Amino acid sequence: MTSSPAILVVGAGDATGGAIARRFAREGFTACVTRRSEEALTPLVERIRQEGGQARGFGCDARDEDQMIALIDTIEAEVGPLEVVVLTSAPMFTFRSARPPPGSTARCGKWPRSPAFSPAARRRA
Repeated sequence: MTSSPAILVVGAGDATGGAIARRFAREGFTACVTRRSEEALTPLVERIRQEGGQARGFGCDARDEDQMIALIDTIEAEVGPLEVVVLTSAPMFTFRSARPPPGSTARCGKWPRSPAFSPAARRRA
């Protein structure tokens, strides 16, 4: 487990998601990046590391809520608590829950429609 805060970028591609991950990594976050193909993340993860940041790539289909829950549990167990979650693939999926979990500290944008995105809040509820 790292001592730095973690960010999860869902749908980290070659443009917006990758740029967000790189920026947070430069600020001391461990960038946890995901897209359906873990192999497609290799160049981004390597670039973040070459720039002096910490990064982990995870293959995960963001449309599958169970995969997202497992991903977040893995990140929190192996990397550390998530401080930031960015959804660059948000228009592609809808989850069962329509409201943020109790105790959520979401401050901007629409909250993803799943308690999967706030395991800490899930545990506090």
